Amino acid sequence: MPETPDFEQLARTIICGVDAKVIQGVIEDDHGALVTTVVAQVEAQLRFLWNARGAADLAELDAALAGGSPSMKVIDQILRALDR
Repeated sequence: MPETPDFEQLARTIICGVDAKVIQGVIEDDHGALVTTVVAQVEAQLRFLWNARGAADLAELDAALAGGSPSMKVIDQILRALDR
């Protein structure tokens, strides 16, 4: 299973590509504070999406396994289908 992504770094990469002065018309001195705030908000949303995806995958897996005790090959097929 892949490691949990570094949500803060993902958020920082997204936000640092945006010019803070354009976002809210802030002055140069407020750039760092704005980036910090927006990074935290984006990080929270990325984490929410990651967790929601995991919950949806678990629900789909539970539904697929509800019919009984499948073989490892069937389990492997179900898990691979979740990533599509």
